[in-house]
Amino acid sequence: MSESLFVRPDSTGSFFEWAVWSDSQRRVTEAGMQSLTEPAGEIALKVSGRRHTIILPASFYSFQHVSYPKKVRRISPDVLALFCEGRVASDIESFRVSLLSAKGREADLAMIGKEFLKNIFARLADFGINPDRVLIDALLLPLPDEPAPEIMSVVRECSGFLVRRGRFSGTYIDDSWASAFFSGLSDKMHVTVLGEDELPDFRGKVQRKPGLGRLIEYFPGASEKKKGIYQEAPSGKKRSSILKNQMFIEWIPAIVMLLIFMTAGVVSGITGAVRFDRENQFLKSDIAKRAKILFPNMPSSADPMSYLRGQLKHRPVMSSSGFLLSMAEISGIFRGFPDVKVQSISFDETRGFVIHVSAPDYASIERLGNSMPGSYQVSFGDVKKGDKETETDIILRREVQKEGGRR
Repeated sequence: MSESLFVRPDSTGSFFEWAVWSDSQRRVTEAGMQSLTEPAGEIALKVSGRRHTIILPASFYSFQHVSYPKKVRRISPDVLALFCEGRVASDIESFRVSLLSAKGREADLAMIGKEFLKNIFARLADFGINPDRVLIDALLLPLPDEPAPEIMSVVRECSGFLVRRGRFSGTYIDDSWASAFFSGLSDKMHVTVLGEDELPDFRGKVQRKPGLGRLIEYFPGASEKKKGIYQEAPSGKKRSSILKNQMFIEWIPAIVMLLIFMTAGVVSGITGAVRFDRENQFLKSDIAKRAKILFPNMPSSADPMSYLRGQLKHRPVMSSSGFLLSMAEISGIFRGFPDVKVQSISFDETRGFVIHVSAPDYASIERLGNSMPGSYQVSFGDVKKGDKETETDIILRREVQKEGGRR
């Protein structure tokens, strides 16, 4: 019989609730509570042979909705979190960030302190609980049946209300400020109340659904089809995707050159990607992050750009696939095409280096691509024609040298 163990720590960090979900019976078969400060009781018999799902309180998280410019082509939680600077009290680097949704040029993030999360997992590990997935309690509450611009789900819990606001935000409202919270909501807010509890001073539309009983017994069924906001590696450390295979490691020197190429602005056309202060700061911050990953021994006081340039002097700029991206060659070519602007540069293991460019016409882009040194294989991506500009990708791969000459 396939079963899962669901664990939900309380917001005070003093105990956790648990429930065993049976896949075959499609219901909770056992449930209980365990103090975090006392020896393991019944829970000790429930951890072995079952998948572990951790349901964390929404109050542990900061939920952020961000908009980002078109020039940001590498969509990842850590990159998007840079647009939250100034919104949160702590340094962005101190948060574990999960991407809840990305659509168009907008994204929803869930942020939690790394050390805080590490401490939670460590305390649960003492009871043999290691998460296969992590969910957020408020985001498991059902949304109103009727579509509306503003929606919310509320359930009474202990001395307050667990609230889901929209699809990607939630929190816990204590009784002491519940009246101020609900009275401040728009009259257009459509609220689903799970149970018969009244919302203090709320004037909007209310839809009621049957109460859920103990929430820990409701969450397993509500989360059946959810993958979780992230998974934690067994060691407690996520393996860096930038170093996940040997082929990519061999590309490190070329990537370093690419980063320097972007920030130093050696290509006049690239100013289109860094002309705004915010985007410039974003690039610098992203490069600093990558530098720390590529060179873990880099002194914390070192300037990332200076350090990377120094590394180039001591590393051969070559990969086992034979691809060598010489920024000196490319920068000189771009200077001859001032109408072509570089919007972004990315690396793809299959395609090579992809330079996304825009120009008043496709002919300028084609002439630029055809002007690349003969040592490169040059191809072009899909063309997008606008009213004033044409966009496409210039794809560069170093031709592989074989014995007896070029291929």
